[in-house]
Amino acid sequence: MPADDLFYGTWRDADPAKIFWQQANQGPTPIQESVHYRGAVEMLAGTDPSETCYAAANMKDSKGHTQGKPAEFAALIKSIGNGWAGKRVRAWINRRGELVLTDGMHRTAAAAATGLASIPVTVVARDEDWWRFLHALKELNSGVKLYQPVDHPDTMWPCWRKDTDERARIIGEAIREAHGDCADVIDLGCHTGTLSCALARQGFYVTGFDLKARAIEAASMMAGMTHIGGEGRALFARQRKSVPDMGPADAVVCLSAINHQWHKGHENTTGADILKACLSSAPMLILDCPIDADPVGGFHPWTDPALVIEWIGQHVEGRGRILAPVSATLQRTLILWER
Repeated sequence: MPADDLFYGTWRDADPAKIFWQQANQGPTPIQESVHYRGAVEMLAGTDPSETCYAAANMKDSKGHTQGKPAEFAALIKSIGNGWAGKRVRAWINRRGELVLTDGMHRTAAAAATGLASIPVTVVARDEDWWRFLHALKELNSGVKLYQPVDHPDTMWPCWRKDTDERARIIGEAIREAHGDCADVIDLGCHTGTLSCALARQGFYVTGFDLKARAIEAASMMAGMTHIGGEGRALFARQRKSVPDMGPADAVVCLSAINHQWHKGHENTTGADILKACLSSAPMLILDCPIDADPVGGFHPWTDPALVIEWIGQHVEGRGRILAPVSATLQRTLILWER
């Protein structure tokens, strides 16, 4: 991808203590581990600028010019202590969402040492893999508003779902109670894999299926990014038909996939077949019940959890219950069915 496509030139406020720097042949390092930061702390503590570790380092740039100018650095620290007044620092965003400095080391270290809450940062570029992922999400969602959030520090797009963490917590606790910490889980209708990765980070082995190739592409990229995937525990595959062929698992999570069939009026045909396939694959199924005005299947009778449980019982054996009702932190009722 051409570099121009990665350039942004936009800016944001950022906590200077959460900005990284990078030396040649080394990975990103927290600003607090730099000699600039340590020197600033010493100067703030009253150490003579010429006696600090910063002065002793006698740092030189690529041309051999001395960078260690303690008196000038001390003046910068003093000025920043009265509030930010300098130009923006520059940074790029790597695949983990970390801001890595390209210019402004002294200003950032001084701001972090003085405890400044935020400084203005110009974003000059984003990692190519992350940039491709953003484009895949945009195409998948037909715009910049996502269905569910993406767990990445660089994501600020609005989304409909606000309860991903709560869903993952509730579902993870139910699976763990029944099948232990390392259960095999299928996420049917995984979309961009947000829930799959959240479950994988809890220790489960997750396979996500979706009909959309773009969704699987986005989910696979998400799982491959550090801090997002589950260290190889989340894998994704495209299903070629509405009723998938799934291997054995301990639990199936099917959020929205059946809801789409309710929405189409196919609840007793394709919807029932998906339901049977889920419970043929695993003894435990977790699905969700839409609410009124829900973008997926939100209309009577499928907004009533009792009617949904009754519908399940018409097609498969077992017992069902409400796992968690709608609340301030959960947008849809979660239903648990066990055969």
